[in-house]
Amino acid sequence: MRARLLVVLLIVVVGVTLDLWTKAWAEGSLKGNPSREVVAHVFHLTYAENPHGAFSLFRGVPEWLRRGGLIVASLLAVGVIGWLLLRSSTSRWMVLAFSLVLSGALGNLYDRLLLGHVRDFIDWHIDREGARWFTWPTFNLADSYITVGVTLLVIITIFGRAHGPEAVEKRTVVERPS
Repeated sequence: MRARLLVVLLIVVVGVTLDLWTKAWAEGSLKGNPSREVVAHVFHLTYAENPHGAFSLFRGVPEWLRRGGLIVASLLAVGVIGWLLLRSSTSRWMVLAFSLVLSGALGNLYDRLLLGHVRDFIDWHIDREGARWFTWPTFNLADSYITVGVTLLVIITIFGRAHGPEAVEKRTVVERPS
């Protein structure tokens, strides 16, 4: 249990630190400036402040209710994830997945509590014939952590522990005679 807590702490501290550092860099370097092209017609660094939830889901909700609701939801998520991480039956892959989601939730919660919005800067899109053909909403590292963590949880849930790395480690190899 102690080793698990150290791993979670390491992942969360590194994840939140990287998230907050990149957001501060983006705010200092990109805010008020045009997008920086990283890969032509596909990837830019563009500073944006998102006071709404993911994909601007709560755009029409009054600011006090939206902000309060998102903060409460984040705190509940952090609490549930913390409780799940303390369970002794949690596999290594689930610890990684929950730690990533926790890192992302804490990084975005920090922004919401202190700034009232989340700082985003990763801008993926596809330009065709000089115009934007497809645009993914601008996001940040915390959003990426949450996405990767939830994807891992879905994979673990679908395939179950019997097919995970722990099951492979426990199998014995039976050699066939030559």
